[in-house]
Amino acid sequence: DAGEAYLVSDKPLAAVAAHMAARLPAGRVRTGWPVAGVRVEGEEGSGSVLLTGPGGVTLRAGTAIIAVPLAVLQAGHIAFDPPLPPLKREAMARVTVGRAMKVILGFRARFWPPDFFDAVCPGGFVPEFWTVDGAKSGGGTGEKTADGIAHVMTGFLAGRFAAAAAALGEGETVTRALRQLDAMFGRAADPAPASASFVRAHVADWGADPLALGAYSIPSRGARPGDRAALAAPAGGGALLFAGEATHPAVNPCVQAALETGERAGREAIARVRRRGVEGRRWWRWRA
Repeated sequence: DAGEAYLVSDKPLAAVAAHMAARLPAGRVRTGWPVAGVRVEGEEGSGSVLLTGPGGVTLRAGTAIIAVPLAVLQAGHIAFDPPLPPLKREAMARVTVGRAMKVILGFRARFWPPDFFDAVCPGGFVPEFWTVDGAKSGGGTGEKTADGIAHVMTGFLAGRFAAAAAALGEGETVTRALRQLDAMFGRAADPAPASASFVRAHVADWGADPLALGAYSIPSRGARPGDRAALAAPAGGGALLFAGEATHPAVNPCVQAALETGERAGREAIARVRRRGVEGRRWWRWRA
């Protein structure tokens, strides 16, 4: 909905997380620490959360925000004790997670027009290609890197297209993507510009990533009104809060949805912490 003001990030999203983490005390952020168990202990409304990570190491917190991909929850990779409420589990079973793949191709030289940004190819092996060159204010000159890559083209495949590419393997997927770009941009004097300028590729298949198991939620056959609200609803007496694009009521499966639900869960966590603080002070006054 941003029209010509479509935003393109010049850094990976990991840079955003690193920027936020820099404001926290050292050692407070753990990465490479997948949680295998979430246990809510204590009375409803005042309990705590015990998180079990690698090697059985545990962390305790008053509130936990569960923001892992929906497909990971569906696969049961995190054990909840007690189990999640029936309405949430039923919604998890009805909302579908789609498959997506990016084929990121690095080239020595640009063979597409300077103002090129995006091409949709309904009949192609790769349904969509884009480059950030045309979206840069400098006109798309590219940045020379040490490994010889000056320009990057991204191919995006989803649904059955991603599944077909995954079955072929990365090597054949890259070969077919280059062949398609040659057909799109080739000329009589230069019939295979993509293949001639190609340096290397990176294929990201989120369906094969054990920490994702898919891309994002999609409009799903059999889903019911209120399913996404059920996915977003707190559990464990309010000790467990939920975020992630699948919990967005507008079915907006992009970064915006993830950010908005994260902010919502953050507000819920702050309200819970403050509420528990007030209740604790009241209890101590009563005891005194």
